[in-house]
Amino acid sequence: MLTGRTQTEPVPRLRYGLLARKSLTADDRQAHSIDTQLRKIREMFPGILIGRKYIERGTAFKPEERAVFEELLADLDAGIIDGIVSWHPDRLSRNEINAAQITYRLRKGVIKDLRFCSYNFDNSPEGIMMLQLALSQSQYFSAKLSKDVKRGIEQKLIMGGRPGRAALGYLNDRNTRTVVNDEKLFGLVQRMWVLMLSGLYSPARIMTMANYQWGLRTPKRSRSGDGPMGRGSIYAMFRNPFYAGYIRHSGQLYKGNHTPMVTWAQFERVQELLDQSSRPRTPQVHEFAYTSLIRCGDCRAFITAQLTKGHAYYHCTHRKTGVRCMQRGTIREERLEDQLITDLDNYTIDPEFYEWACNKLSTVQQARIDEDSKILASQRATLAKTKRQLDTLVDLRTRDLIDDREFVRRRDDLRVEVRRLEEALATMSERDAANMEKVGRALRFALRAHEMLRRGNAASRRAIAAAMGSEYLLTDRRITFTPSVWLVPLRSVRSVSADELTDSVQTDVHFSTRPIGSPELATNRVLSGAAGDGAILPVQTVDNGSVNGKTAAFTTVISHWCSVLDCVQTAIRDGGEKIRIPDIEEDRSVSP
Repeated sequence: MLTGRTQTEPVPRLRYGLLARKSLTADDRQAHSIDTQLRKIREMFPGILIGRKYIERGTAFKPEERAVFEELLADLDAGIIDGIVSWHPDRLSRNEINAAQITYRLRKGVIKDLRFCSYNFDNSPEGIMMLQLALSQSQYFSAKLSKDVKRGIEQKLIMGGRPGRAALGYLNDRNTRTVVNDEKLFGLVQRMWVLMLSGLYSPARIMTMANYQWGLRTPKRSRSGDGPMGRGSIYAMFRNPFYAGYIRHSGQLYKGNHTPMVTWAQFERVQELLDQSSRPRTPQVHEFAYTSLIRCGDCRAFITAQLTKGHAYYHCTHRKTGVRCMQRGTIREERLEDQLITDLDNYTIDPEFYEWACNKLSTVQQARIDEDSKILASQRATLAKTKRQLDTLVDLRTRDLIDDREFVRRRDDLRVEVRRLEEALATMSERDAANMEKVGRALRFALRAHEMLRRGNAASRRAIAAAMGSEYLLTDRRITFTPSVWLVPLRSVRSVSADELTDSVQTDVHFSTRPIGSPELATNRVLSGAAGDGAILPVQTVDNGSVNGKTAAFTTVISHWCSVLDCVQTAIRDGGEKIRIPDIEEDRSVSP
């Protein structure tokens, strides 16, 4: 018998709020969790009155993010519902605040009953105490799970793995739980990095080329993908150190075990280019070879171009405010290129010097390999020592010999040093080989670039002009520029020629590309030491002067050539990634 009611008065049925919740918001995770909870509740409590249903998708660990749960509490306080039915207490709460909101309303009588499919609740002081224990266990489970997940993620990062979805150009291998190259996209994405490193293309232009010329499409996802790359995505890609072999997580960098597309030095170069870039450029229908390379000599605004009757004409944009510009005329692209070709001819080398320099580079490369082996051994020893210092630091912190602040500071410094040493160890030989390749490109450039300026396409001619120099200025239809540091020494190759020297020593000396011992060479000499450290170059002499004079003339030329080649190598080595030299070959177009 209930107090305050007669035996004939009917007992009112309680109105329950049905709460079903799944932790993950993604539809493809825990996809059947809500449906399963609703079915089980209907099977176990077929006779109760369901006043309202509350379907919640999201974690219950953060109370401030539970709008559906707050709606349920408001309905309880307003008397719209009297109790709650759910699968388990952990569906109600996984934090202390929501747990207290439930138990407080139970003691005050706002919540008249709780029913669970997998938990028995008794609305009594003892039952409320047991409910508090169940809710506390749910909170503990969530906190422990979060800690375990973070520990697992950190361990995966330390081992070189990437948590989460792989970046564009890579794929998640579910069998090995590693990141592998995407055979369809890896080469395209790497090509985008190459274009960005050239300094000739903006991210927006690279995106347009990738989407509409190369047919790039992003990987298909459940609700996204299989479309062209967006503007925000390409900037995010160029800012992502993952492509340089590192994984950024919680403000720290971890060395990944995936295949990088660029080196760390190249990645930093791209960051500089992104920081220096202005507003995105609008892709042009017609590709002009020299726009965005030349500025006006008066106002320093960029020179633009327009197509008139099939010919490109360049002129100042006059977009600099507050500066009076007197440049009003235009210059046809062919006339502009004639000036560039004339200037470039001053740096064009003879085939004789090119062949000698290639032989010299082969000798230098072999000597460099021998030196590198010693340097690599020293770097490996330094890296092993730094890693031991990091292990010692962890041991000191474990024994409480240093505090957290000092540990974090010294740990981060050692990690940076380890990363620098690993990068140096991995790229030293590659860097030397890359520098030697650049020297070879520089020689081919000086030998054939003037030809490519005449017959190359717009991209080729643009690449050649960018490699020739910088600070291009157009004043009164006359173009000037600052030659590249690696190109300047090559101008002096002709200043000391064999013919000039033969005049001074009264002998006829010329350099032949015929093999030594050929019938055409009646007399030949092989000079070494001062003449180029073992460089072999046959010399044909006519016996109309002293042998000493001929040898001195030859030695002087070779000594001068060695000096020029050393200057080119030094300029390229010191310039690092900033030196961009297009590859020129006889049978194909220039590639940046």
